[in-house]
Amino acid sequence: MSASVSSRALSIDDILDARAFERVRDAQRAEIIELKRRRRVHVGTIVSLVFENRDTMRWQVQEMARVERILTDAGIQEELDVYNKMIPEPGQLCATLFLELTNPEQMQTWLNRLVGIERSVLFRLPDGSEIRCTVEAGHESQLTRDTVTAAVHFIEFRFTPEQVESFVEGTQLVIDHPDYLEVVELAPFTVAELRRECTVAAITRSEHGSVVVTPDGVISVPAKPVEQVIDTTGAGDLYAAGFLFGYTRGLSLDVCAELGHIASAEVISHVG
Repeated sequence: MSASVSSRALSIDDILDARAFERVRDAQRAEIIELKRRRRVHVGTIVSLVFENRDTMRWQVQEMARVERILTDAGIQEELDVYNKMIPEPGQLCATLFLELTNPEQMQTWLNRLVGIERSVLFRLPDGSEIRCTVEAGHESQLTRDTVTAAVHFIEFRFTPEQVESFVEGTQLVIDHPDYLEVVELAPFTVAELRRECTVAAITRSEHGSVVVTPDGVISVPAKPVEQVIDTTGAGDLYAAGFLFGYTRGLSLDVCAELGHIASAEVISHVG
C-alpha cells in the first residue's frame, strides 16, 4: 500500500460548526459564486451543468446543516456520505445537471420529453475523441424513470491520461438526446478549471518505487521486491500498462501504482 493516500473526500473535521460558519458565510458565499461561475456550462436554453469539486460540496454540506439545523456528528456524517460521492478523484469529473424549467407548462412538456437525458451528455475533444457520462449510481434509482425524468441529475465522466492531455481549448460539451440536440464549446477559463481537476502523473523511481502526483498532493508507493533483476528492458512500459489497467477501471491511485509495480517486477525478473 502507499505510504500516504490523498483523498478528496470530506470528513467531519472539514465542516464548521453553526456559529463558526455564520462568521465566514458571507465571504465563503462570494467565493463559491465565483467558483461556480467558472465551472457552470449552459447547453442550449434549458440545460446547465455545474462541475462539482471539494469546495462546492463542502459548501453544500454546510448549507444543508444550516438550513436543516443539523448539529450532531452523526447527522453531518449522513450528509457527507451523500455528497462525498460527487467529489471527483483525479481523472474524473462530476457534474450536477439542471433542467432549468420555470413554470408548470415547461415542466409538463420537457420532463416527459427528456427521459434519458442523464445518459446523453458527452465531451468531444479537439482530436475527435468522446467521453460519455455515466450516472452516479447512488442517485440513479431515485431519479431515473421510464416515462418522466427529474429536473436534477448527478453524472460522472472518467478520463484516461491521454484524454486529459487532449482536454484543451476547443473541447465541446454535447447533448445528443433526440429531443435536445445541443453543442457548446467550453470557455477557456472553464477548460483550465476542469483540467486541473483531472490531472494525474505517475513517476517511477527504480528500486525506490513510484510517486503519483495530483493537484491534491503526492502518493508514494514502494516497489515490489524482486529476488534478482535480470533485464530492465520494458520495465517502464509494463509499469504504465499495469497503472493504466487499474486507472481505466476506476481503482484508487495507490492500487494503480501497485499494479504497475507488479507488472514491472515480473518483466525485469527474466530476459525479454
